[in-house]
Amino acid sequence: SSVVNENTTYSKNLQQMITQKCFVIKPGINGLLDVTRQTYTETVEDIYTLANQYREQLNLSQLKLQYSNKRGYYFALPASHTVPSCFIHIVKQAKRWIFTSEQLLSLNHRNKESLIEIFILTDRVLEDLFREVRKHLRIIYK
Repeated sequence: SSVVNENTTYSKNLQQMITQKCFVIKPGINGLLDVTRQTYTETVEDIYTLANQYREQLNLSQLKLQYSNKRGYYFALPASHTVPSCFIHIVKQAKRWIFTSEQLLSLNHRNKESLIEIFILTDRVLEDLFREVRKHLRIIYK
């Protein structure tokens, strides 16, 4: 297909599924979609960089960056650790602490906005593709 990326596959992993949906349309089909995907990619990179900075600056080698649909990106530490005061929304969950930071909240917000825009633009491109296919199907079934 000249529109759909042939490398797109189904995944049960939430983050992989989101990434697949973001990049199902080939680059160059919709300029705004390309720019929005670049923003999304840069934001995700910033999130991972932030996690690495916290690990190094706060000496938190066991700090994990997690993702869920509900929370977006968040941090987790084993319950045996003390959570530094720079973090917020601290909740004990089973054998771990989960929490975030103001910076991560801001990046999550930007990330969610980019995802919404990507999904809207992707749906529009796919609707146009379906409309074009339907035109050709009419010829076959006349």
